[in-house]
Amino acid sequence: MLMVLAMPSRRAWTICAPNRQRHQVHLRAKSTDEAALRINDLSAWLGHKTGVDALGRAVWSGLVGELQAGREAVVSMLEQLQKANSILQQHLKKEHPTRINIPAPEA
Repeated sequence: MLMVLAMPSRRAWTICAPNRQRHQVHLRAKSTDEAALRINDLSAWLGHKTGVDALGRAVWSGLVGELQAGREAVVSMLEQLQKANSILQQHLKKEHPTRINIPAPEA
């Protein structure tokens, strides 16, 4: 039974203490339900583990999967740059027709 007391001078409504506690519990329950829904939505947006690749690393969907794909692209690019650098270093060590070594006296 809801007991509501009117305060005519301030035109405000107040709820008796036993009912206030029940309403607070109800509001807390609602807020925790909403928080759980938001956390589940966030988890789905971040992604879920979908399996394991050939190297034994986890494969993810969602945002984490996109970040993982970006990381793999960066690692691949770095490997290509290192390979190109090693080829250039090998070419620099060889004699080329456009490169002539001129000995210079040391000062």
